[in-house]
Amino acid sequence: NALITKLSPTDGLIAQGLLGFINNYVLQMNEFIEKVWSYPMVIQSCDVQDNESLELDYRFPVKANENTDETPDVSKCSKGMKEIINLAYKVTAMKSKGLLDSPLYLDEFSSAMDGHHRAEAVSLIKAFSQQLTFSQMFIVSHDVTQYNSLPNAQVCVLSDSNIITPGKYNEHVTFK
Repeated sequence: NALITKLSPTDGLIAQGLLGFINNYVLQMNEFIEKVWSYPMVIQSCDVQDNESLELDYRFPVKANENTDETPDVSKCSKGMKEIINLAYKVTAMKSKGLLDSPLYLDEFSSAMDGHHRAEAVSLIKAFSQQLTFSQMFIVSHDVTQYNSLPNAQVCVLSDSNIITPGKYNEHVTFK
């Protein structure tokens, strides 16, 4: 019983290790977000439900700007904020698992962001491409600034009826 109590995933050594991992992960996500987001936005670590145990509530409040109230959980943030939080999560996970040489998939990334943050997001994607951070990037987008800003991109257009097409596309694919 003493061993079970000491190793308990709710209030023992396992819980302490898990909380330490979560805090470190959130710190890395915040460092990523700080590089891209134009105003201070910080994800807070999940909280302990009571002081007698380490039972976690798995809610991650977000503090954006000094003048705004804290959002109670990342799931309650705006769509644009969620997009950058999700990318920060994905990049941090790939980094921690040693998967940075794997493809990065972005589906309509930055579509919910305002103009300034969209431009920052496009710059980030361009930096990923130029620094070869990922072995490949697959970007699904209707935004010409995203795929047209990448100098070495191969663009595949499934239907040219709903987007502005770049000068060259579908050079590497054939449709039957």
